[in-house]
Amino acid sequence: MKFRKFLSRFQALKSQEKVNINHTTSPKKSTTTNHLLKINDNFSTPEELNKALKHIDKLISKDGAKNNLLLRKADLLLRKYKFKQARQLLTELQDDKKDQKTAKRAKRLLNEIHHLQQQATTSKNNEFNNKLQLIIRKYDQESKHLPDPQDPSFNLNITLFIRKEAWRARESELPMLSLELIEYALQAKLKSPWLLLGKAISLDMMGEQAKALRILEELKQTNKGAKITQEIESAILDAQKSTKNYRLTKFNIYLAKYLQSTSKNQKINTTFLPGIETINAQSRVKVLIFKEALNALPDNPEASLTLLNSILAFAPKDGAALQLKGEALIGLKKSNQAIQVWADLSQSKNKEIAKTASESISKFLAQKAKRISSHQSPLKAITFYIEEHLKNHLIPTPTKKIRAILEQIEPTNEDFFDPELRQHQIQLQFNTLLINHLEMRLRKKGRLDAGAAAQKPFAIRKTASKAG
Repeated sequence: MKFRKFLSRFQALKSQEKVNINHTTSPKKSTTTNHLLKINDNFSTPEELNKALKHIDKLISKDGAKNNLLLRKADLLLRKYKFKQARQLLTELQDDKKDQKTAKRAKRLLNEIHHLQQQATTSKNNEFNNKLQLIIRKYDQESKHLPDPQDPSFNLNITLFIRKEAWRARESELPMLSLELIEYALQAKLKSPWLLLGKAISLDMMGEQAKALRILEELKQTNKGAKITQEIESAILDAQKSTKNYRLTKFNIYLAKYLQSTSKNQKINTTFLPGIETINAQSRVKVLIFKEALNALPDNPEASLTLLNSILAFAPKDGAALQLKGEALIGLKKSNQAIQVWADLSQSKNKEIAKTASESISKFLAQKAKRISSHQSPLKAITFYIEEHLKNHLIPTPTKKIRAILEQIEPTNEDFFDPELRQHQIQLQFNTLLINHLEMRLRKKGRLDAGAAAQKPFAIRKTASKAG
């Protein structure tokens, strides 16, 4: 039942190839030069730099803005690539006529900023290239001639490179690779209407015609160049004219090729798939992959998860694949991820799908509650069971295992020979605990009069065992 991250910003080098890469990560190791303060050389990771900076700020707050502390702070800011803040501090220290030693050291650091900025840019460009290579290799593809991270034209070249690689991916019938490359570029604030055009074409190839057409119509309104206008109009026609059988055939081909390309590094046998040249609208590739995932689940949940993720890459709302994904995650001891998948699925408009997902959560939580009752207490087990359901916007109900735990708290009345009366009593016990828990939550939020319930939380009302 239902309840309701990269690189620094670059200047545009070309009108239709505007690049804006925003730095959002700190270097893994601090940048070192002859002029940086040796006292800070021990801080290398972003976490260590942040901790050191907080410590300096506390000292400044306590002892005042002494020059030696401000100089250390500026040095730490440089190591974090916070050049604007560092320059402001160093400029003030450089102008201090009373402290020539600090002023001289501040001036040296100021002279290093341009060099440090170049190092930072090269480092971020290297990270960007490495990530692109990881994406491409995931699909068992190779890419050469990546833009040189130290090339002043890197900003422009990387966009052109991604456009080319995305086009190659689509030509190889790997629209998901094309989409992943373009999405990574867009998330890094690379701006180009050609990237958006490539995204729309990729989405159309994957069956997302409505999303593709929205992007294409917006591009048509905002871009007037003759070449791109022609490409946009052609993409719109392609998205509108293809038949259902053609789309289903292409969907089957793209899905099969996606699995074949991404599964090689994971040593998954894909011989169960039909030959690409024989695939048509009736090939039911998704069903074949699902059955293979189901068969792999008991002995190889990791392979099962990979197979299911291939389906979800093309059909992200597939209820059966999501349900089985939760089970594969449980098999991999990733229960938090499994519950999140099932919790989202429990909000489905399809009642059967929602019910199955809810029951899966209850079944897992009941098993965990049983272990808690053995090592801690039955009451803590029931409390855990209730809290976890409410956390996931589900109304908890007592399963067979939960009823057994309830019996440990308060045995059912032996006078109830009728099984229905026994079940009624257990349900009342559970409902009482649930209501008490809800009342306690409301009191903590200040929404319930503290004297409204005199009894202790989770104490079973005496009338519960007499009901029925």
